Amino acid sequence: MSFRRISLVLAAAVAAVALTGCTGSTLDAAARLVGLDPVHVDSVSATEGSLVGGETVEITGGGLSDVTAIEVGGSDAPLLSQSNDTVVFAVPHSETYVNGETVTIEVVDSLGTAAEFDYTYRTLTAVDRQLEYAFAHWNSYNTAYYGDFNAWGGDCQNFVSQTLVARGWTVTDEWFNDAQEDWAPAFVHVPSFDEWLAGHPEYGAVRMGLDRIGDVKIGDVVLFDWEGDGSLDHAQVVSSVDTVDGATEIAMVGHNLDSTYRTIEEALDSQGHANAQVYFWSIP
Repeated sequence: MSFRRISLVLAAAVAAVALTGCTGSTLDAAARLVGLDPVHVDSVSATEGSLVGGETVEITGGGLSDVTAIEVGGSDAPLLSQSNDTVVFAVPHSETYVNGETVTIEVVDSLGTAAEFDYTYRTLTAVDRQLEYAFAHWNSYNTAYYGDFNAWGGDCQNFVSQTLVARGWTVTDEWFNDAQEDWAPAFVHVPSFDEWLAGHPEYGAVRMGLDRIGDVKIGDVVLFDWEGDGSLDHAQVVSSVDTVDGATEIAMVGHNLDSTYRTIEEALDSQGHANAQVYFWSIP
């Protein structure tokens, strides 16, 4: 039976059940009249997970082959597998990167929201700590510990380095910032950071171009050369990775246009240089 035919029959069944004056779920009763298993959720495999998401959650119940979408806090979650008894989906990242944030997961079928339950984001991983810090200080500068280099040419790399400290990186004699009283260039200056990280393979970071954009992850570092002259100008941290119309879209959190979800395209458009170059440091 086609979906359109099912919908027409179900609509007729709803009207028939409503006329009988039956109590309970009219839609469920109508579904039974036409031999459909109404969508219901018996259990979920997890109700909390990391801030950056990516965990797989399995919903078990009945009629789940009719599920058309899973929405987590209003964001669509990728459906990984689906049958009448189970639906498996990937949890998207937290929009706010706040530990303890609880959102609603909606199980949506062809008739609307069929079920919902709560899901709580927790700070569990190194990248969680990095993004939690970034979203706490993107427009509330941590000047007591790191100062503010905007008046000295820009605070973008200073901020990126701070997030890496929050991620668990240890300051060294070559990479540190003591409240802007004393600092190493690699901590606060984009070209110096790029050169320093390239010289320390023990961190496991891999430098990539735009041809590797499909390998970029939340927490990676984005570098910009606005004029394409080989001199790096700007740095931000990846805050989301999405697929839009089949293409990978990267959004970033950072300073020097303090923002949480600034896309690469928006950053490039703001400069207007046709020869601009973009690079990534992929952090393991």
